[in-house]
Amino acid sequence: MQNTVTVVIGRKGSGKSTIVREIVADYPRVMVLDSLAEYDDCDVVEEDDCPEALLKASGQSKFRIACRCLGLEDNLDLMRIAYEMPPKTLIVIEEASLYASPTHLPDEMAALIRYGRHRELDLVFVARRPSELHRDVTANADVLVTFQTQEPRDIMYLRSFYGDEALTLPTLPLYHIKVFGDLSKAPGPVLHRLAQQRD
Repeated sequence: MQNTVTVVIGRKGSGKSTIVREIVADYPRVMVLDSLAEYDDCDVVEEDDCPEALLKASGQSKFRIACRCLGLEDNLDLMRIAYEMPPKTLIVIEEASLYASPTHLPDEMAALIRYGRHRELDLVFVARRPSELHRDVTANADVLVTFQTQEPRDIMYLRSFYGDEALTLPTLPLYHIKVFGDLSKAPGPVLHRLAQQRD
């Protein structure tokens, strides 16, 4: 059994949510922890209604649900439910650094990262800076998509995984992406964006 773990990194306004919405559009079953209220093209569910909506959706062949919960514990509960979603479901966690700091990875997120492949759950973690994430998130990524990065700490962090290629990130044109990892596992919209950049 295989799944794909994708991490998308970019500053506010860099285009990361746009590319993630394109990835979402490729999947018939999607759950988004939509902390920034950016997924209006999904069925938006607020706060207390999220668990029931997800449980109901788990029996359907198609669904796109954006859960908008503000509380940390509520979102961790939703990650626990996400682990039980049917195979071939895409789980998107926006602002992943709200839940996983460099020194703490909640059990609910750890289960998705470490055992999601057994459930065939594809995962997308979205964050502004890679150095704000727990190392297990980036270390388990099959694909890391990053927009222009200026912060020396972030560049050095990515360099520890991907070598000197990370040193080119400050000169990456605005709205362009650099992709590290296994391109054969990259989502279609990511490959399409790379092809556009080459044209």
